Amino acid sequence: MSTLATDAPSVETAAVKTPARDLATCTEKLASLRFLVVLAARRESSGGVAFSSREQAHGELALLRRQYSALIDEIAMNFGVQEAMDAKEMVEKKVSLPSGWRPPASLRDEF
Repeated sequence: MSTLATDAPSVETAAVKTPARDLATCTEKLASLRFLVVLAARRESSGGVAFSSREQAHGELALLRRQYSALIDEIAMNFGVQEAMDAKEMVEKKVSLPSGWRPPASLRDEF
């Protein structure tokens, strides 16, 4: 028996992924991280937060920013620098919080 037939990947099991779809998925993840960064920054800068909570928020914000930068680097390595910069620019233009935004009542204790 030929090992070629047993070692070859099955056509039925191979997932069809296009580069554009993968880039769109990465850009969506980047937008989610950007939203979390904005929320964490708003939480950290709010004046009504206790010092210990503000310190914790600062740590969370630093972690989220590192993850955001790492994802931009990952996009650049997989899809190209220009695509990464385009995704970053689009996300930073579109993802924001309204200036008067208040967290829902269930989250206010955390802010």
